[in-house]
Amino acid sequence: MLKATKSLSAGLRTLVIASAAEAPAEEKPVKDLRRFETLPPTDPSMGVPPSSSEGGVEAELSAAPEEPSALALQTAAYTAELLSHVERLKGRLTALEAINDEGARLQKALQQQEEEDSLKMMRFLRRQEEHYSVELVSKMKFVEEETERRVAREKEEEMDELKARHEADRLKYDEDAAQLQQMAEAAIEEARVEAAVETERRMQAEAVALLQEEHASHGARLRSLSLDVDALYQVLSHDTAYKEASHKTHQLTAGVLTVREALAGKATTAAAALRTLPKLAERLGDVLLVETFKPLQGKGADVMAKVPTVPQLTARFVDVAAAGRTAALVPETAPGLWGHALASITSFITLRAAETGHTHASTVLTTAETALARGDLRRAVEAVRALHGPSRAAASGWLEAAEERLLLEQILTVATAESTIATAALAPY
Repeated sequence: MLKATKSLSAGLRTLVIASAAEAPAEEKPVKDLRRFETLPPTDPSMGVPPSSSEGGVEAELSAAPEEPSALALQTAAYTAELLSHVERLKGRLTALEAINDEGARLQKALQQQEEEDSLKMMRFLRRQEEHYSVELVSKMKFVEEETERRVAREKEEEMDELKARHEADRLKYDEDAAQLQQMAEAAIEEARVEAAVETERRMQAEAVALLQEEHASHGARLRSLSLDVDALYQVLSHDTAYKEASHKTHQLTAGVLTVREALAGKATTAAAALRTLPKLAERLGDVLLVETFKPLQGKGADVMAKVPTVPQLTARFVDVAAAGRTAALVPETAPGLWGHALASITSFITLRAAETGHTHASTVLTTAETALARGDLRRAVEAVRALHGPSRAAASGWLEAAEERLLLEQILTVATAESTIATAALAPY
């Protein structure tokens, strides 16, 4: 309301100032009065009817030169009426300003009263808040103490209940454990008895089978010895020369047979027989056998007796082939430890099918493996001899053992042939 009143007062002041500025319009030329009349006020409160239009104004302007006295009278009347209206507006403006001043005073008094009431209310609320906070703290403390006592009491009750339940569970567990222990001991005892009975039954069956096998073996050996004894008896019945030749021939045959059985795994060792063969060759006077058995004297019978069999060489060649393939991958520019490590990693991540035929060593080793799978040791040795470089070094130990095996087989082949020839030579006797 105050803002609206102030706005209205400002508008009235502006209108009064404009009216005062236009008051000496009578002293201006008639031309200015005519221009002023072209914009008559349209407010009914001003006392001038808003019926003037552009056509009427133009008519008056056109008739002005003809009637100057009527226009002057009309202008004077309009000016007097305007001044009276301005005076009335000034009175109203003065009344409004007085009203505005009274309203401002009342508003200021009301604002001061509101501020005092607000301060009183704030003090009252602060006192109430302090009173309530003290009371709330005491009540909260009481509630906390009561809650703690209740929680402690409930915990004690729960603890007593848990102790009683734990004691009952422990007693039941002890009883169940005792029953399970008895059942387990009974089951173990029963299983032990059954296992003992089964073991005894199996041992009896094995003992009977072993006894029967030993009887059969002893019977076959006795029959073989009987045949040998009969043949020896028949041979010894001839003259001394025949006996000596026959004895030497049979010793040679027995030595060769013993060596073959030892190499085949049927006998314990062939060292004694290998030491005897060169002596038998000298006693027989066979130059071919003497030359054949010379490697036995050079390498030693004990060493030749430990030559591995073909199956052993075949099984050993698996690792040798793997080492040979890995050695073939060692770079020529890095033959040291790092080169071997790189070759091992490359061989580990490379498929076997991808390695085959990729290098000369891989081809040779594959050929040797195929020959060993057929049992052809000689072909495998010939293939391995074609290796060179690190692959040959990796397979050198196996190659030496295989060559010793071939040499021993050749010696035994020649000895067997000579033994057969010597036995056939005894036929005329």
